[in-house]
Amino acid sequence: NKTPESSDSVSVQPDSGGEYVMNAESSSEETSEKWYDIAQVYAGTGFSLGIKKDGSLTVKGHIQNYGEVETDLAAELESWEKIEKIVFGMGSVLGLREDGTVLSAGANPEIADEVSQWRNVVDISAGAQHAYGVTDDGKVFAVGKNDFGEELEVNDKTDIVKAIAVTCGSGNYSVFLDKYGVASDDLGWKESGIREISSSGWLTLGIREDGTVSGSGEDYCRLKDYLDTWADIVQALPGDTCAVGLRADGTVATAGGIETERETIYAFREAQEWTNIKLLAFDGEDVLIGVKDDGTVVTDKRFDDSGEFSYYDLDDCLKKVETWTDIVDVVISGDHTIGLR
Repeated sequence: NKTPESSDSVSVQPDSGGEYVMNAESSSEETSEKWYDIAQVYAGTGFSLGIKKDGSLTVKGHIQNYGEVETDLAAELESWEKIEKIVFGMGSVLGLREDGTVLSAGANPEIADEVSQWRNVVDISAGAQHAYGVTDDGKVFAVGKNDFGEELEVNDKTDIVKAIAVTCGSGNYSVFLDKYGVASDDLGWKESGIREISSSGWLTLGIREDGTVSGSGEDYCRLKDYLDTWADIVQALPGDTCAVGLRADGTVATAGGIETERETIYAFREAQEWTNIKLLAFDGEDVLIGVKDDGTVVTDKRFDDSGEFSYYDLDDCLKKVETWTDIVDVVISGDHTIGLR
């Protein structure tokens, strides 16, 4: 998520329709008190979360704690201060603080005890069964277990700049990038010359220094022919059986499609005609949103085996999203979309 120097307005579009805008000038008491000076936004099913410029949090909706007693974590999260990043995983919410410590809220006492001891952390990541903290000197803290119920081995990890805790249908694994540009994962992928990594679980993508793309995961072999044609990529977003990439010239590359007797129906056909895009947001499956250089928004949808988009209830939502202006970041969740001005 971007952290622009001056952003104080959040637009939210529920999938059920009915756009509402939260900003510093709104007459809403909740909005005027909580949703201003927003630096980063996060979205999940049933909730929105914003990190304000002073590092405090504001929450709309309900973040559930699925422990022995189901409670809403919003009040606890809004008591946190000096937060730089939020991640969700292991039945918990983790918050990275400006001083390099990590906070935890949720049902998992194991992760709370462990992360409270972490120091000098500059990045965090969490999956369903494990989480990582990367320190300022390239070491890695870990909590959780691998698929065999064993403690995670990270003592040999040095000079790491990014660690991703990945969860997918086939299990849990990890992806690492070091300061020398070497990316690797638990599935045997290792490649040098990588400047950025991202993973959806089924697919991991690494952007090479020359703007081409490498990768790993169960979907990589199927998508390799598409990905091998990508060039000048500055943002790569892997999804479930497909992927999208933003080129340096503001156009969009897609990977994945449906082969018919007559043609290939690409996953996001309209997006291939977009221009002047500065940022992509992807839900990993069905919806792709592009933010243009002028702050306006365009949207596209993935198509099913018949070449038709089956989720027509999203049409009204996406049309309203396309009316947004002055947008600098977009986040998509399972039931709503947030735009940051």
